[in-house]
Amino acid sequence: MSVIQECFRPEHKAPPLPVLALIGEHDYQAGLADFLLNQLCAGNVLNPIVCLRSSADPLGDQHFLDNAFGGGQDKGAGHPEAGGIMKADWFAKHRSKRAAAALVLINRDELLGDFTSWNAMLQKLQDVQRKVVRRGAGMLVAVLQTYEEGELPADCVASLCKSLNFSAKLVCPLPVCMIGTHELSRSTEAVAALKALGALAHEQCSTYYLRRVQHVTAKLA
Repeated sequence: MSVIQECFRPEHKAPPLPVLALIGEHDYQAGLADFLLNQLCAGNVLNPIVCLRSSADPLGDQHFLDNAFGGGQDKGAGHPEAGGIMKADWFAKHRSKRAAAALVLINRDELLGDFTSWNAMLQKLQDVQRKVVRRGAGMLVAVLQTYEEGELPADCVASLCKSLNFSAKLVCPLPVCMIGTHELSRSTEAVAALKALGALAHEQCSTYYLRRVQHVTAKLA
């Protein structure tokens, strides 16, 4: 293994930070990305999470997904290193350009909406899920709501999870000050919810990275 490590650049020998793609509700993404990068690690419980933010233009989401999760097979660029096992830019790409998981932000009104808005929301989530699953990456859904709105409606969450073949624990509330203010709530309860969301994101990213390591290790065998 030491021979292979000699092929790595110095900046690629340090453990990478998880990379998470934020999709939807663009106006809230800056505050969430700042929290996950600069405040999640308070107390040294979790490492910071690097966030890739999607475009404010919904039509650009597909392009963003292609960049974050790849448009097809991982073709890479540059010359092979480590005996031809990996492309030269493999580490740089997965440390800064390729997301290990997607966090899709939706509004509570979409979750509780009528047939038309529900189907539009579901279509958006399924589009992301198809791209993410093809890459073997993780996915979470965060529902924007005020803290006063309480728990997410169990029946709506169950319907969503059934449609996506999804675990209910991956659908989380994301507390905001007030819908339309574009600010995350900073109350004690809201920060706890944000940290719980960060922990789930870490879990999803770690699972993806473990699979990637197993894939590369199999090539070395």
